[in-house]
Amino acid sequence: MRGSGAAKFRLRILLRKRSKFIKVLPQSEAPILEHVNIQQNITGRQVGRLRSNLGLTQEMLAARCGVAGWDISRGTLAKIEAGVRCVSDREAATLALALRVPLHALYPPDIAARLKKLAAQKN
Repeated sequence: MRGSGAAKFRLRILLRKRSKFIKVLPQSEAPILEHVNIQQNITGRQVGRLRSNLGLTQEMLAARCGVAGWDISRGTLAKIEAGVRCVSDREAATLALALRVPLHALYPPDIAARLKKLAAQKN
């Protein structure tokens, strides 16, 4: 690619590596690698905090999720709370149901406030 003049164009390639993306931006001769932090599991800490505030163990919350229709183990719940495992939309709704909180309560305060405003505007 160096000899073909393609280096004049800014090339962006995003390579997924766990929770980070690597941008490859070839400029002149050598590519520049830039790590960009993209947080993928933003509900995990909130789930752990809410569970703890309710006095529930991970095993108890896993049982509540099972009653709500999501068969989850205590280990998987621990991974969610640790931010290792991501939560799908349906799983987030089930967690909110099992914790008996509105869905926006599972998100960090800044995002929860925006979701709350959006919900209020639709009503």
